Amino acid sequence: MGSELAITHEECDFCSALAGYPRKWYDRVLWETRGFGVFVSSAPFFPCSLMIMPRSHVYRVAQLPQHELEQLEAIIADVRAIVARVSGEPRVAVFEHGQADGSGPRPACVEHAHIHVMPIRDIDILPNMLGHGDEVSSVSRLTVLRDITGPYFYLDDDAVGKYVGRGEYPSQFVRRLLAASRGDDMGWDYALGANEDLVRWTLDRMTPWPT
Repeated sequence: MGSELAITHEECDFCSALAGYPRKWYDRVLWETRGFGVFVSSAPFFPCSLMIMPRSHVYRVAQLPQHELEQLEAIIADVRAIVARVSGEPRVAVFEHGQADGSGPRPACVEHAHIHVMPIRDIDILPNMLGHGDEVSSVSRLTVLRDITGPYFYLDDDAVGKYVGRGEYPSQFVRRLLAASRGDDMGWDYALGANEDLVRWTLDRMTPWPT
């Protein structure tokens, strides 16, 4: 595929996990299709926080071909419904910190595209987006950004709808907002360590994959 990068699972933690060689104890595939895999989020703020990632090593989902974006849209709907049911939280947010195309700085924390799906409460992401974003109909419409070299932020929030904002967002943008909402200006960095209790809670309830 033209948008794939020349990189192997030996160089990328996500590629390694998708190939069946996880490097962390929680990096196991919970559910998968030919094109995508679902994992538990590391260092989650809320239980049932998951990530969807393509098998193709791309910097952002906007680089995926149209048919894979349409598949991703269906997968997001399924995963979102399961997260809401298992967590008991009616509001679920879906978001991606889409990185630059490789020609500039990439502020997202991992250089392999991934979509976050997590329960969310007591925080509104949209007002913190640059220019408050432009409304879009679905994740499959991110193809309009395929030829844009800069980064973007995609948000699909049950409470407000779907938006995409172009521009530079700080690394771990949503984690910073969540930490600040709790009065913790330092607890946003996932590199400080996994929240093992929430990770294990989620793995216990997502294994086997709920249907």
